[in-house]
Amino acid sequence: MVKRGITNEELAKRLSELGSTESSSGVRNKINRGTFSAAFLNQCLFVMGCDTFEIDAPLNMAAEKAEVYKDLKIKVKNS
Repeated sequence: MVKRGITNEELAKRLSELGSTESSSGVRNKINRGTFSAAFLNQCLFVMGCDTFEIDAPLNMAAEKAEVYKDLKIKVKNS
C-alpha cells in the first residue's frame, strides 16, 4: 500500500466497488492485526493493481503442525 501510495480510505473505497462493506477503520484494523482471510488479501491485491505474488515460505504446514510462520515474506510483482 505504501509503495503504491494507497491509504486505508482509498483501499476501502476500491474494495467497496467490488461490493465490500468494510469501512476504512475496519480495513486498517484488519491489516494492523494481521487477521484477515486469503480472500481479503486477494481482493486487496486486485484493487491495488497486483496480478501476481510469490510466497517465500514452506507450504507443508502439516509437517510443522500449527507452526506460525512469523517471517513469511510476500513479494508482489507488477506486470
